[in-house]
Amino acid sequence: MNEKASFEKTSNLLQVQTEENIVEALQLTDAALKLYDNTLNRQLKNDFTLFTDEYNRSGGDPSEMDIEGIKEYLGPDIDLYIINDSGVIQYSTYQPEIGLDFKTVPYFYDYLSSIRNSSGFFPDRVVRETATNRLRKFAYMPTPDHRYILELGLTGEVLTEERSSFQYKEIIDRISSHNPYLARVRIFNTKGFFISNDTTIRDPEVQDILGEVIRNRTSMQVIDPASGNIIKYLFIDLKDPDYGSDTSLIAELTYDQSLQQESINRLLVSRILIALIAIFFCICAALILSRYLTKPIGSIVDDVDHIAKGDLDYRIRPTAGIEFNRLTVSINSMVATLKEMIQKQKETETVLRSGEERYRHISELISDYAIGATIGPDGKYSLDWASGAIEQMTGYSPEELYNKGKYKDIVHPDDRELLWQSVHDLAANKGFELEFRIITRSGEVRWINHRARPVWDEKQQKLVGFYSAGQDITSRKRAEEQLKELNERLEERVAERTVQLEAINRELESFSYMVSHDLRAPLRSIDSFSRIIESDYADSIPPEGRKYINLVTENVAQMRKLIADLINFSHMNRKSLKSELVYPRDVIRQSLEDLREEQKNREVEIVIGDLPPFFGDPAMMKLVFLNLLSNALKFTRPRDHARIEIGSFTSDKEIVYFVRDNGVGFDMHYQKKLFGVFQRLHPAGEYEGTGLGLAIVQRIVHRHGGRVWAESTLGEGAIFYFTVPGGNR
Repeated sequence: MNEKASFEKTSNLLQVQTEENIVEALQLTDAALKLYDNTLNRQLKNDFTLFTDEYNRSGGDPSEMDIEGIKEYLGPDIDLYIINDSGVIQYSTYQPEIGLDFKTVPYFYDYLSSIRNSSGFFPDRVVRETATNRLRKFAYMPTPDHRYILELGLTGEVLTEERSSFQYKEIIDRISSHNPYLARVRIFNTKGFFISNDTTIRDPEVQDILGEVIRNRTSMQVIDPASGNIIKYLFIDLKDPDYGSDTSLIAELTYDQSLQQESINRLLVSRILIALIAIFFCICAALILSRYLTKPIGSIVDDVDHIAKGDLDYRIRPTAGIEFNRLTVSINSMVATLKEMIQKQKETETVLRSGEERYRHISELISDYAIGATIGPDGKYSLDWASGAIEQMTGYSPEELYNKGKYKDIVHPDDRELLWQSVHDLAANKGFELEFRIITRSGEVRWINHRARPVWDEKQQKLVGFYSAGQDITSRKRAEEQLKELNERLEERVAERTVQLEAINRELESFSYMVSHDLRAPLRSIDSFSRIIESDYADSIPPEGRKYINLVTENVAQMRKLIADLINFSHMNRKSLKSELVYPRDVIRQSLEDLREEQKNREVEIVIGDLPPFFGDPAMMKLVFLNLLSNALKFTRPRDHARIEIGSFTSDKEIVYFVRDNGVGFDMHYQKKLFGVFQRLHPAGEYEGTGLGLAIVQRIVHRHGGRVWAESTLGEGAIFYFTVPGGNR
């Protein structure tokens, strides 16, 4: 019965441990998913700028908003929703969810109502959308007049790819393999879908149980009447108060009771057989040996009793039988060894007392105080010795602190639990070092650095005392607090400046986009009217007038290129980066093909060196090489033989890529202006361009986490360098 009870207890502990491991694994996996979800918040928050601007432009009338135009600008992976004060999606770029009523989900409708009556940006988790069950990241923002809620939904392959790395099944299978009685594990979300394949459960009884678990938000255990198996429904509460969606999970664990009963039966049969065999042999041996052993053993017992009274010089008398003689010799040898050990113990105690004295003197030199204490069987401390400035630090004598138990009272109430937990480590043969506060007899609060080491008995079985030493670190702690306050103030100022800078950048990007967008229409009109004049009045236009029309057409083309560069430049921070393996040689070949017109009727030598691949956004990195090569071709025009070299080298464990030319170069005195917006180091009449090419290069490289710089001598060419972190990892 004891074996059965022990087995059942072990089985229950294994079940509890398995369930705790599964809950912890799912919580950790959800925490990892939450970290990934949070990385998308900045993009969605930035995308709300155009959404709210369009609402304000429409005068608060959603029917007048061009939400399809905003979607076209933000990209195909973003959908826009407008939720009215009744909790219904009234307008959306995603047709399947128009008319969706959130009142059918009361807790989420309450969450939306709280958002509509507040202000700010409210991101949500990546969840399954109602219409198609696709993964989508949502975020919300109330309108300024609190009549509607603006909602953005991000979807696309990036969500599926990133989430595919977080697999529940592999983790659950690994945990299940440690419990042989766990027959099956299934994971459901709060909508009753399987996590593994996103299909709903079809068993009505299971659906009812899941519904009850979700409503009550508590675990539930049932017994299968057909098999007798225990089925545990674990509710893993993953609801985050900062988000509207509930990512909680239900783990269904089926325990096979038949396996447990078989193991118990086998265990009981084996133990009963062993017990019967042991009893039989014990009875036989007792009958045979009792007569032979009784007399010699009695003689040996009498002699051992004599020795036990303290006479270690007494010898055991010889008895009949080889085994008893060997026992007699062994006992006599043991007694002699015991005498020797007692003598050595006395010598060791003398050495220890001398060592303790030396330790006290050394402790006085390296710390403010040192203490040696003994712990009695009742757990109370008894002071052996003390040295240092204990009374000057605390106002109490060492005897008051330890023999009278005052040490418990001088520890600051907020630090007592931490100290007692560390003191418990002494019983596990572990020392500790701890900083805590004390309250002196005068009421002053002081900081102490306290170190303690346990003293165990010879057999390392029970704690008998401890040594401790410490120092007064009050001055250091006060200095640390002052430094912490200064750092917190500095961090607050940095955070304020960062927020201000981000707001300015958003305003500049929005301004550049609006200006670029508004300038396109008049430019088209100017270009059209110029061509109409040139076509309809060709015979009556004097040569000088035709020259002016050509200048207008050329300037319109230049203005269009400038607008396109401005839009590209403003998109650099909004566009999400792709991380793919980029092969520079292929990108350079494509760029030179685009610049074929720049090489016509010229003698241009292109040298491409060793260019290891790196991880980055292929489209953006093509813009980097395209702008650098375009600059090199432009500023080598005065040369009869133009030479452009593209290569790389390793410096300080990073790969540096470069583009070198033998063009006109520039004065290094103006290098700080080189990568600025609209900055030109040569007259516009000599070399065309918008002044945005190198600014775009710098922004792309910075977004990849790299650096860009240039070196030149006027009249002797230039070389542009850039790095991409990660290199050819």
